[in-house]
Amino acid sequence: NDKVKIIQSGLLNALSYPVALSSADIYVDCSHSNVKHQEGGFVFSNYISTKETFQGRQALYARLRSKSPEYYPLTSNMPLSDDLKMLIGSDRYAVVQIKTVAVNATARPVDPSTYVPAIKHLQSMGYKVVLAGREKMPNIFRDLQVINYAGFERNSALNDYLLILNSFLVISSSSGFAYIADVLDKPLLSINNWQISGYPGRKTMQIPTLINEGSRKVTFREQIELHLSTPVNTPDTALLPSFTFEDASDVLILEALKELLLYVKQPVIDPSDLQEAFNGQFPDDVQGNGLSVVPNCFVLQNIDRLDIKNSQFLRKLVVE
Repeated sequence: NDKVKIIQSGLLNALSYPVALSSADIYVDCSHSNVKHQEGGFVFSNYISTKETFQGRQALYARLRSKSPEYYPLTSNMPLSDDLKMLIGSDRYAVVQIKTVAVNATARPVDPSTYVPAIKHLQSMGYKVVLAGREKMPNIFRDLQVINYAGFERNSALNDYLLILNSFLVISSSSGFAYIADVLDKPLLSINNWQISGYPGRKTMQIPTLINEGSRKVTFREQIELHLSTPVNTPDTALLPSFTFEDASDVLILEALKELLLYVKQPVIDPSDLQEAFNGQFPDDVQGNGLSVVPNCFVLQNIDRLDIKNSQFLRKLVVE
């Protein structure tokens, strides 16, 4: 039953995993998500709610990560594979990833044109740009000579890891892919997370998707409550049909990229008062328990969505 747990790893995993999947009464709990793996594949758990997943499991994970901000055990000195060296031809590159379906934290497919100024900026700095993931290469990326690793015949989980490990920086949609950069301590700009609760890494900067109800701007606190009370978003569901979603613009993504480049150059990465005010909105969530921040420019543009009653404090933040 739900109260019986076996926690294991290493060699034991290789032996026990197939045994667990051979029985309809046993399942493998997939870490801090609300997904379980059992006979027949991956399914959503019927006993772990969205609230427990994010304010329980993932917030706990963010707190644990925050206690050891220098500890990134998955990092190594492994170089690019020969396949990747042949494809990229350089070790000076940045990675981008898009989402072409609305699922989980992505409320609607990413508009690849919003990446264009950021891609051009990275190229002007002397970096090649590589499309990762498994999505089809947008024509607008091909015109910019973005390298198509996503369509590379030898893409693999190992090459995904090596690609991110040896990269300069990652711009990613809000998806599981972003976690690779987050747990490898790579500068990460994650965009368009309507759930707001995202990734806790110290070099991670996020741009949440905004939500509006008609002409009314939904506050960030209301937005995360909507997320916690909403069933899992899949390509086959209509997500909050009475609300509209506003993704990051090309201008905002470029400005956030420039902020991230300066942010990670600090000798000691130190959030601004604006960023701390935003994170302070979410004491029970990943954003309030991890080390990631949102761009100052994003907070300034959406200061009226903060549930901060002290107007004098708000004015002080804006002036600073």
